[in-house]
Amino acid sequence: MNWPPGQGTGTPDLASLGWGARAIRTRYPHLALSTIKRTIKMEKLHTENASLPKTGRPRLLTEEERDDIYDVVKHQNPDVTYQELLQRLGGKVQKSTLRAYCREMGLTNRDRD
Repeated sequence: MNWPPGQGTGTPDLASLGWGARAIRTRYPHLALSTIKRTIKMEKLHTENASLPKTGRPRLLTEEERDDIYDVVKHQNPDVTYQELLQRLGGKVQKSTLRAYCREMGLTNRDRD
């Protein structure tokens, strides 16, 4: 999109001054009304320049637990089985979840079963 040079959209600033989407559209005719409305809506969600929280399901294993798995498989005992890793985690996850985590970290071994 073509914003005014050096000004960004100016949309949130004008909206905070009480301008409506249509009034902003008359000032910036090259912007679609839907874009202006969406920008104003998103600006209300991002108060104080803070990011929104992550969406989706939280991870089952903490970063420390994933680091521990990585260290065990990569450095301490490359021949460790999934069963041993599951015991190490205290049954916190299923075998399929542990496999997915290992695959995600690049730790693949067909003989681990």
